[in-house]
Amino acid sequence: MITPQQIIHMVDACQDEAIQCLQEAVQTPSPTGEELAISRLFTRWIADCGLTVEQYEAEPGRPNLIAQWHGIWPGKRFLFNGHLDVFPPSDGDGGWYGPWSGKIADGFLYGRGAVDMKGGDCAALMAVRLLRRMNFDPKGSVILSYMVDEENGGWKGVRYLIDQGLLKADVGLC
Repeated sequence: MITPQQIIHMVDACQDEAIQCLQEAVQTPSPTGEELAISRLFTRWIADCGLTVEQYEAEPGRPNLIAQWHGIWPGKRFLFNGHLDVFPPSDGDGGWYGPWSGKIADGFLYGRGAVDMKGGDCAALMAVRLLRRMNFDPKGSVILSYMVDEENGGWKGVRYLIDQGLLKADVGLC
């Protein structure tokens, strides 16, 4: 049984890794319709923690990602769900440091998607990575799902996966 204190210790010990994950994600441009590079990045990070990533495309070059972590005991399916695309930067408005900077200043990380939704995507990924590293065994399964096209309505992302019967869970977090 893993205690809350052990989780807190692991999160503290892996803070630099978590920041690196978010920096890489923010530094990878992913405006809606151009999600291939960010999907490759997340595929690499997910595979690095020992999970297999399945890709499903409603449109070529725009992969939706699903990875499943199965425990040894049957149980509920928990879903971490997020999107990979961001609104494109406005012409002439690069923000304080540029849309893809990933710069850390005054304790904040800046760039397109840092809050919506790459921060949440990386948090879900890091939760799974660290729990796996701690040899946690979920009762049931944990699913990581990352979609394209959310900023455009989700027709080629979450809607496509639901229509294909690929996105099913008992409980989830987005």
